[in-house]
Amino acid sequence: MTAPRIFVVEDQALVARDIQTRLISMGYDVLGTASRASDAVSQVLELTPDLVLMDINLKGEMDGIEAAARITEHVDVPIIYCTAYSNEATLARAKITAPYGYVLKPFDNRELEINIEISLHKHQMEQEIKLGGERLAATLASVPDGIFSVNTQGEVLFANQAACELVRQPIGEVLGAQLRNIIEFKVLEAGSDVLDFAQFKFNQTVNDFSPLRQQVVRDGQPIVPVEVSMRWFDSSIEPRVTLILRDITRQLEQEDAVLRSAYFDSLTLLPNRTLFLDRVESRLANTGYIDEELIGIAYLRIAEISEVRQGYGSSAGDEVINEMVSRWQPLLLRGETLAHFGGGEFGLLMSGHRDLAKAQSPEPASTLARDQAKMLALLEALIERAKEDIQIDLGHQLNLSARVGVSVNHRESESAEQLLRNAESAQARASESVPCVLFDQEMHSTASHELALRNAVHQAIQTRSIEPFLQPIVRLDSKQIVGFEALARWHNDGQEVNSPGTFIPAAERSGLIGSLGNLMLYDIGAICERYSWLKEYGLSIAVNIAASQFDDRLIATLSTLAAEYPAIESVLSLEITEGTAMSGSESTLNLIRELRNLGFRVSVDDFGTGYSSLSYLKQFPLDTLKIDRSFITGLQPETDGYVIVKAIIDLAKALGLPTVAEGIETEQEMELLRALGCDFGQGFYFQAATRVEEIDHCYKNGLPLGRAFTA
Repeated sequence: MTAPRIFVVEDQALVARDIQTRLISMGYDVLGTASRASDAVSQVLELTPDLVLMDINLKGEMDGIEAAARITEHVDVPIIYCTAYSNEATLARAKITAPYGYVLKPFDNRELEINIEISLHKHQMEQEIKLGGERLAATLASVPDGIFSVNTQGEVLFANQAACELVRQPIGEVLGAQLRNIIEFKVLEAGSDVLDFAQFKFNQTVNDFSPLRQQVVRDGQPIVPVEVSMRWFDSSIEPRVTLILRDITRQLEQEDAVLRSAYFDSLTLLPNRTLFLDRVESRLANTGYIDEELIGIAYLRIAEISEVRQGYGSSAGDEVINEMVSRWQPLLLRGETLAHFGGGEFGLLMSGHRDLAKAQSPEPASTLARDQAKMLALLEALIERAKEDIQIDLGHQLNLSARVGVSVNHRESESAEQLLRNAESAQARASESVPCVLFDQEMHSTASHELALRNAVHQAIQTRSIEPFLQPIVRLDSKQIVGFEALARWHNDGQEVNSPGTFIPAAERSGLIGSLGNLMLYDIGAICERYSWLKEYGLSIAVNIAASQFDDRLIATLSTLAAEYPAIESVLSLEITEGTAMSGSESTLNLIRELRNLGFRVSVDDFGTGYSSLSYLKQFPLDTLKIDRSFITGLQPETDGYVIVKAIIDLAKALGLPTVAEGIETEQEMELLRALGCDFGQGFYFQAATRVEEIDHCYKNGLPLGRAFTA
């Protein structure tokens, strides 16, 4: 540890030398001495010692007190006066310079050493306190929150720069002023109280003060929104309160953005489904079902929006939706809510208090009938507005239409969700000829049945109650089985509980067809792995692939399936509908090619029912054409059906594609098809769809399967 460095100012050389000798003997480092005040000032400022011993009576124009004053103006160094003067006038002048000590001559070494050590220690403590204060000041200056320190009388003792900026006042006007004269608040959020410091008590009760959102105002004008919090600090010297103001401008913007994303549609800025249902629920709670007013809910859909997006792109679809909103909103009354659910589908909460002038019929006698007529008049106007031509940026003129379903609150128990669901069910029945449909009790029963069926199908898929039965596909000239079609059957304890004609369309309508299709694929994979006669006889199993399944995800599913059940690659055949195959899209063609490259066969099912150009058949690498059962049932020579079937078979032969006739139920149908050159057939005439265990029994024992031969 280095010795403290001391500078001695003494006008008598012998005394200066004596003091220097004493200091050195005490272990101090003497930087130098000076006898004149001016020399003392210049040398101390240059050498910056740790302490100065200053005589008051010095040579020159200045005395030691003046020299000390000049030194402390520039550097922070402790000064001890060593003098023979102790009169009141000298002491009074010396106090002004705030010396660290005052030693009267003559003094002994111990007295001098004690004064020096105490002064050095005191100065060190002051330096640490000063450094801590500077650090605190720097911290408070960098804090974005406004901070005030206030005594119990409400007087501002401290304020950082952020606090002064928040209240738009300079620090000189803030310090020492009453807080009530510095800050004025107004309510920021409805239902909260104004914080008024004129009536506020600055005591320990502020510890119970919860953060409060307020609006800082100046001259009655809002400046900035803040969150106000306070804390009481008890002190035996001076208790005080710390007030913190946090600028929440950005926070409110973020909250607003979150609120908008949660409750508003990003495209149209209209309420979304969540907010719409909340408003309907509030109206129901406030109104209920009363004789004075109905609550009407409409579900509106732009009928051609999908075609617009497919034909002109998503941006054109967005343009159409916003144009429709701009046409519809001016027709609505205050208190009515138009919401966008996405994809060109809207919800409308209507009021019964409307002008009936646009209604086409005389005003009904009853209040309820009158309100309903007013709502229908509004919806007719919305439908008419939708029909007006729309010019989009691409230069195309579009003629569109709207489909509308309506429901009203006929029962007290109806919820907002149920009313909207009823309106959606009614909208599903709307058409070009009947664009607006009012929900009735029959629709309610149908909707309830549909919901129950959807839930049952979902449960059946989860519990694997739906399983594949196999219907044989036979060579017509020999009745030899060449493969099977997997048909979904829903059985419970061996008893069929639902017709495929019921639950498969329900799965399609409810978006469960993909899950059902994957269930079938995995069950077929297990069958392929388990039963060796499939590979032994070179048999295939055809599985229907829904349009919603036919995308890139199918490749991933089949790859996973093949890894788990390798035998499936030589057995599985995929059947897609004519509409899917003939869509003409490049992606469809590429997907079929990729499936073929993976080793899977691809066939067109229900051929002849579509409306796409047959020229597309040339592009697709298909394996088989399946003639739809609607052409086979009741097949008779020289009929329209007979001509169509013959044309399909001839077309397939020209393209080198085998044909399979579905739904053969009689020997006459089979014979006619064979005569026309149809290659294969399936249907009840040969065998209904059968459990795989029964088929396994026939193959193991060399038995026929119905009229079809296993070996």
